Amino acid sequence: MAQSKGFVSDLIAWNALIYGLVQSHEVMEAFKVFQGILDSRIQPNQVTIAALLPACGSAGSAKWGREIHGFICRKGFDINVFIASALIDMYSKGGSVKDAQNVFDKIPCKNVASWNAMIDCYGKCGMIDSSMELFKKMQEQGLQPNEVTFTCILSACSHSGSVQKGLEIFISMKECYGIEAGVKHYASIVDLFCRFGRMVEAYEFIKAMSIQVIESIARAFGEFGMPFETSMKKSVYSKTTSMQVTSAA
Repeated sequence: MAQSKGFVSDLIAWNALIYGLVQSHEVMEAFKVFQGILDSRIQPNQVTIAALLPACGSAGSAKWGREIHGFICRKGFDINVFIASALIDMYSKGGSVKDAQNVFDKIPCKNVASWNAMIDCYGKCGMIDSSMELFKKMQEQGLQPNEVTFTCILSACSHSGSVQKGLEIFISMKECYGIEAGVKHYASIVDLFCRFGRMVEAYEFIKAMSIQVIESIARAFGEFGMPFETSMKKSVYSKTTSMQVTSAA
């Protein structure tokens, strides 16, 4: 029994090490640790995989990602909705929509996180119609969108240039779903306006916001625009400073 407890503790230590390396963006080191686990004949568990998957979406990690996906399927971990959602996110970062869709379709009991992951995948690839279709289908299945769902949808609008659609969705958050817009939602709208040259509208939107102007929103405004818009940018940054806000996480 003592040996068994020591065995589990070893895996807990490995998992913690992998998690720390991934969070520190030391991707290759995390993969080496994972290989070390296998070489030690310690069986990785779902916690190991959940810690490692975020690293698989980074540049140059596609081969590792597919190998780990194979490992997940062999172990039957793919039925875990959180691991499946992480796989969707991994493939979306690499632009592999078909692979992400295959993972999504095989999830036996989808939760909001898995729907959000697939909606976000479509959005990142500029497939706004697919994002909106899945958004509607999710509700038809009896699941209510949450704050993250709207972040994904608004991001999809930004990537595709769907300004009017983005504004309609933003307004519907409160009116139709009772969800208060947060920092990420406001930042998405500012980004949407600015990305497509509608700087004055972005400026007016920021002035009318019901939340504090945080630095991430000010940066979204400051990254776009022409020199003649410098005065507006200064006004936004001034508002940020005067409200003594802190950087958003």
